[in-house]
Amino acid sequence: MASASRSWIGIGLAAVAVSPVLVAIYPGATLLLIVVMAGVLVLRFWEQNTALGLALLAAVVASWAVAGVGHAIYCLVGVILPAVILAEVRKRGFGLSLGLLLTVLPLAATVLIFRRFVTTLYDLFVLTLESAAASPELRGFYSAQQLEMAADYLNWWAAHAAYYFPAVLVMSFLGYLFFGALAGEYIVTRSDTFIKRVAPFTQWKAAEWLIIAVGIAAIMILSGVHTLEVIGWNVLILLIVTFSIFGLSLLEFYMRKARLPVGVRILVYLALFITQVVAGVLLPLAALFDAKYDFRKIRAKRFG
Repeated sequence: MASASRSWIGIGLAAVAVSPVLVAIYPGATLLLIVVMAGVLVLRFWEQNTALGLALLAAVVASWAVAGVGHAIYCLVGVILPAVILAEVRKRGFGLSLGLLLTVLPLAATVLIFRRFVTTLYDLFVLTLESAAASPELRGFYSAQQLEMAADYLNWWAAHAAYYFPAVLVMSFLGYLFFGALAGEYIVTRSDTFIKRVAPFTQWKAAEWLIIAVGIAAIMILSGVHTLEVIGWNVLILLIVTFSIFGLSLLEFYMRKARLPVGVRILVYLALFITQVVAGVLLPLAALFDAKYDFRKIRAKRFG
């Protein structure tokens, strides 16, 4: 067991030292964020603090040596710091949702620090949408009227990309961190190391103070100041996605409570996927009211 543990520690240290460098150098390798998050969390719970610190330092130095100071800063602020924050929050017994929320700060800082790179990605994204709108290939699938509507739709998304593109970037990073944390917690649990497990999906509930965040985002959107409007819409999109996940938890809870067969539940999820606009409104609203009124009495179960 001891030798196996040492082997896993070695693998974890190597992954933590190498993966952030690859992510910093090759943005397309962001899936490796899952490896970084899992490795940092596991090594933190195994109390390999000194070795973990040296591995992370090696990652920053290697990024600097291979690709320059900019990549080193990205490695530190955009990759390592979020992973360390999330691991530390979980190590201290706090919830995964709080850890993910705190990682938004360094991720948002990364977007600001590397705004030129983000602007380049943004321009490429907009160009892709505009090219798709003008593509002659669309003519083979749509009538003239449908083609005009499709082009208008794509051009609208291209013109308003600033209102959602940064949120999409942050959400993608948060997704990698989330799945990395779940993978890390699975490894920690299998090693018989105590960890306060993430609650079952049917017990996920939005914190009540998130309602205040929704209100602040709405005020920013209605402020009439362009910069505040852009920030407000991006924050609101992040909150809508967050509340949608909690809405799915609420839905799954009541479907299981009603003992619906798996096939029926799959059909419900397919219907939600097909009617994304409806789901994008009903699920967040349900979670928003659940945050206030606690339909499943989760607060009572937690605090007695």
